Amino acid sequence: MKKLSSATRIIILIGFTGALAIFSSTISKSLLSLFSESLGATSAQIGLIASASTIPGILISYIAGDLADRVGITPANLSVLKNDKAKAIRFSTLEALCRELGCQPGDLLSYVPEEDES
Repeated sequence: MKKLSSATRIIILIGFTGALAIFSSTISKSLLSLFSESLGATSAQIGLIASASTIPGILISYIAGDLADRVGITPANLSVLKNDKAKAIRFSTLEALCRELGCQPGDLLSYVPEEDES
């Protein structure tokens, strides 16, 4: 099994943390208040729990937005790259990503042969 580069691990960690933040925010809007109430939490405590659960989402959005700003692309385009939806990448963008993540292009790219259409 191939060892993941540090840049790949960082990107996976950001994606996983973002997914966890979205899940946390979704839960806080519905199930979290019911669960807290069943444990005997007061209304003020439930409000604090619900507002604290959105903090990870804010932080991850800031980190991804900051990386996009430093690289010179939009957060939406960074998401396209992160989710393997990009058809191409400019060398200047690849260079900026490697500079900011402290990695080599091979840490971010892999060759996947196209399937035969026959």
